[in-house]
Amino acid sequence: MSKPDGADEQENPLEAIRALVEENGLALETLDSDVLTLDDIVWRSPARQVVDPTDIIKRLAEEADKVANGKALEPPRA
Repeated sequence: MSKPDGADEQENPLEAIRALVEENGLALETLDSDVLTLDDIVWRSPARQVVDPTDIIKRLAEEADKVANGKALEPPRA
């Protein structure tokens, strides 16, 4: 009678757990060394336009004024 797939893993659960912990530790080490900051991302992608938050705030304020003055029944859905 042959063993079903995964029978070895069931016989040595501690070894499987140790292997997973080691893999997770290695993955975390590589993450720590390769973390990008926002400045890195913006600097590395110059073709992408940077959104000016003042334009967004201005547009939202104009929409809020329309609703407050009764020119619009409700603000537009996002």
